[in-house]
Amino acid sequence: MLAGERAGEITRLAAEAARSLGCGDAGLQAAETVIRAGMLRPGAGVPGELLSADRGHRGPAVACGNGHHAVFVSYRDKVIDTVLGPVTLNRAWYRCPACKHGFAPRDAELGVAGTSLSPGLTAMNGKAAAAGPFAGAASMLEDLAGVRLTVKHTERAAEASGAAHATQIREHSALIAARKLVPMPPRPVPDMLYSVMIARDEQHCGGAAARWLRAVDGC
Repeated sequence: MLAGERAGEITRLAAEAARSLGCGDAGLQAAETVIRAGMLRPGAGVPGELLSADRGHRGPAVACGNGHHAVFVSYRDKVIDTVLGPVTLNRAWYRCPACKHGFAPRDAELGVAGTSLSPGLTAMNGKAAAAGPFAGAASMLEDLAGVRLTVKHTERAAEASGAAHATQIREHSALIAARKLVPMPPRPVPDMLYSVMIARDEQHCGGAAARWLRAVDGC
């Protein structure tokens, strides 16, 4: 039955794309948009099928993170926006009587705790938001990826992503300051760029920096 439905969808898409191709200069673009949207619809069901295999039930009780135990309450739905479209996640919900706080362990495992955007869409949204105003970012996501988000949703997601990144930087800096983390050494200058630096220095600065670079490099 599922195969028949997909075959019918492909036939419908082919007919609609064929009609679009007869619309002058914009025909191919319209056909591309129709086909992309049609191919994303069946694909959007794949993440949901994969996620439903593990609904996040971790026993009758789990640690709440504050020294207490949260107890299993029920299974609850959450709609997640992904790069393939909205996906409904049905996951186990726990509640801590002491903290009076509820949460789903599966959300944290999937990287969607406190957000309705998947990690992939969050990264895509962040890059679009960095390119200009939030309204333009929402429009860019729809034009390039076929993903529709409100301007407010785009703004909130970008701000949350930026705040999380800033927190990560502060935590890493604190670990480095406490000598609990060794920072990675800087990447070496590529050979081509190294040669350009020497050439420009010899041309404009008398070669002082070039001689220093060669001395450091041992040549």
